[in-house]
Amino acid sequence: MCILSTVSATASQGKMIKASTLSARITLAMAGVIAASTILLGIISYAIFDHVEHRLLEILDSHAFRGIHTSEPYDFRFDANTLPIEEGMVAKFTASDSVPVVFLELGPGYHHNVRFGGRTYHVAVKETQGVKKYMLFDITEIETQENIFNLTLLLATLGIILIVVWVVYLLSRKVFEPVQQLSEQVGGLDPDERNVRIAKNYHGVEVGLIASSFDRYMERLDNFVEREQSFTSIVSHELRTPLSVISTSVELLEANKDHHNDTTRQYIEKIKKSTSEMVNLISALLFLAREDPAQSYNPPENTDLTELASDVVDEHKYLVRDQDVELSVHADQHIQVHAPRSHVQIVIANLLDNAIRHTEKGPIQVRLKDNKLSVVDSGTGIDPSVAEHAFERGFHARNTGHGFGLYICKRICERYGWSISLSQNPDVGSTATVSFT
Repeated sequence: MCILSTVSATASQGKMIKASTLSARITLAMAGVIAASTILLGIISYAIFDHVEHRLLEILDSHAFRGIHTSEPYDFRFDANTLPIEEGMVAKFTASDSVPVVFLELGPGYHHNVRFGGRTYHVAVKETQGVKKYMLFDITEIETQENIFNLTLLLATLGIILIVVWVVYLLSRKVFEPVQQLSEQVGGLDPDERNVRIAKNYHGVEVGLIASSFDRYMERLDNFVEREQSFTSIVSHELRTPLSVISTSVELLEANKDHHNDTTRQYIEKIKKSTSEMVNLISALLFLAREDPAQSYNPPENTDLTELASDVVDEHKYLVRDQDVELSVHADQHIQVHAPRSHVQIVIANLLDNAIRHTEKGPIQVRLKDNKLSVVDSGTGIDPSVAEHAFERGFHARNTGHGFGLYICKRICERYGWSISLSQNPDVGSTATVSFT
């Protein structure tokens, strides 16, 4: 009974233990299995000992009872608390008025742990010709030794459990020390640090294979970063150089504008505008290619959205010159954002281009209100399922025309912590919204 109570207590305590690491979980699992096995062994030992004790006493009773019906039964005079013992630890008597009730109530058979007069007896009862005959074994000393054995067994079980838990804990810490070291080393790596290798610290241990795989991955990542940085550097130089030449040539042509007719001047203006857009786009793409997080980027200038939106709308009016489409700006709020003009211009221009592509007739408005910029068109609208993916890279739905432009808008907004969305209007058209809060 005591052992079962101990098992319950141990199980209750086990529910309170929180294993937050792999070594702790394995320690608890191994210790739990060994502890359960030890407790089970203790219970089996106790049950076997108790069964053997009862069986031996029953064998002795059976042997002693063989001649009891032919011999004269002993007739003792009992008092309330004493029982005379004959033959050392054995007493025999026949039922009579002087026999205590505790014995008279016993039926034929074997009865263990009968208490009388402060002593413990094993009682065998046999009924012959209607008369009950009793034989008692005084097992007080046996029970005392049994209790000592049970207590020793319980303490030994608890001791073994504690020792096993401690040993398993120490072994698990030793075994998982490389795993913990690898975890801490990988977790403490600086993302900006290149050419980091860790496998050399884990030769001869199982996690060395993981460390080697990690090194191979880091080597590929380093090569990728190096190629990307080289590419962006080359692109920056190779693209900016011809654009600078074009810009210079356009300025020289503008200097001699008196010698050009109106058509030539329009072409020169278009080249100048396209060159400016390309310079801004390259600047934005190189900015997005940087690894700096948005929180670490501190742009050097503020941009007035009202002024910029008006300029962008004016620059796009030539696109709807032959269409029944009206472009306008409605500013209910004066908004300034902490970002370069060229980056914000790319966002507004791409959203406006997208609206123009999907509007054949009706107004397109750029609205500034509640610290938001919205481009509202009266075109074909957008399906909600398409709107969910419109800003994804390379996404192209049938008859939508969404693509790289919206993806660039999304990336720029993410770098500055803005939110951007595209939704269907209740009546007609769609609305693209950039929130600067």
